[in-house]
Amino acid sequence: MVGKLEAVIEELREEEGRLGKLVDELEVQRREAAREHRRIQEALKALGVRGKARKDGQGKPAPTRADVVAAVETILTDREVCHVEVLQDEVEKLIVEQGKSRSGLKLRFKEALGDPLFVEGDEGYSLAAAGTGGGKRSAK
Repeated sequence: MVGKLEAVIEELREEEGRLGKLVDELEVQRREAAREHRRIQEALKALGVRGKARKDGQGKPAPTRADVVAAVETILTDREVCHVEVLQDEVEKLIVEQGKSRSGLKLRFKEALGDPLFVEGDEGYSLAAAGTGGGKRSAK
């Protein structure tokens, strides 16, 4: 039994060594590729060429307060009354569908709820013109 265990340990150590060398080789390749990439970016920049748009959403415009107010109004027109968490989720979906980023959305959402177009009642938010009764103006 001890002999088998030692054989397994030796096999695992050999595999560990092989993979360690591979990781080192790949790290060297990654560094070389990163250097080459930076060099090409600098050359393009020197020639006045802008880099490609990033694919992680960085190129999308942030929503404005007016964008978020309009989105809240659209949702409350359809739903009449909406709980704040559901409303926030729906606004986020609508804003993203419009091609805007999520950057600053939480703050714009809080600002939008303070708009006199909206009132907060026991059931959630609604349009002020809807007159849900018992609602209070939101100070958020």
